[in-house]
Amino acid sequence: MPCPVKTEEIIAFSLNELSRKESERVESHLSSCADCRQIRRELTAFQQAWEKPEGSPSLGFVEEVMDSLPESTKRPVRFPQRVRSIWKAYRMTGVHLLVASAATVVLSHLGWFRLFPDAMLHISAGMELLSNEPIDTLLQYKLNQYLS
Repeated sequence: MPCPVKTEEIIAFSLNELSRKESERVESHLSSCADCRQIRRELTAFQQAWEKPEGSPSLGFVEEVMDSLPESTKRPVRFPQRVRSIWKAYRMTGVHLLVASAATVVLSHLGWFRLFPDAMLHISAGMELLSNEPIDTLLQYKLNQYLS
């Protein structure tokens, strides 16, 4: 005759995850079913072993393991030359961006960009010559003011 209590319920009972009513039902079943009591004992033993494992590694455990490894696995891992060169290129790009950003902040703080106020107008005039479409009205007004 199959048990009315499932193994999952015994596990939940062992972990105190059942309601009081369900716990009482499983507990009364455990008192009458030897198979389920055996499952509960195994779960309890496993739970205790999991929480407090027996034994500890010996003092020379790490040295023993390292000595048992082949020599090729003891040296540090090196990336292939291609990966290193790509990383170096990205690192240098980051350095260049950082230097350019710092220079922009310093030059704008010192007012160097005020030396070239008409640069945008020259660019806008060149764009108008290259296209047949009119540019922004404010730029058009400033361009006319600049050219007259």
